Amino acid sequence: MTVARPQDGDWTRALLRAMTPRTRLASLCPCHWTDGGLIDLVAIRRELDAHDGLLLVDATQSLGAMPLDIKQVRPDFLVAATYKWLLGPYSLGFLYVAAHWQDGQPLEENWVNREAAHDFGTNRGLAIRITPHVYNNQEDVAPLLEVLQAARRTR
Repeated sequence: MTVARPQDGDWTRALLRAMTPRTRLASLCPCHWTDGGLIDLVAIRRELDAHDGLLLVDATQSLGAMPLDIKQVRPDFLVAATYKWLLGPYSLGFLYVAAHWQDGQPLEENWVNREAAHDFGTNRGLAIRITPHVYNNQEDVAPLLEVLQAARRTR
């Protein structure tokens, strides 16, 4: 469902009014991309908790410019491209996955995630083992920001 721009500018209230016990996933950003209107993700999380809903946060518009407390917001998933306030390149982004979602099996996997994927001379490139590319059980985006800062220093 798409929520129309609220007349009073209160995106949080408009979103909370639109949510029902059937709302399974809220995919939101901390601030609206057109007018900068803030969304109280903690309030949204509380409402989702009332009926086992999931929260996906796209922090591209705000990460690096506004604080984001992962422990309070408790997103199930958080994505962010670095080309805005993180001042990174267009080709870099991050995905945070809450610990309780990290033990799943992928429905589909990328061929380059397979062990020896670039070994075209043998069948080893067909191995089904997936190479882990996650920060194991990190509850903070600080390690991601450290990686970005290190990348910036090597430019």
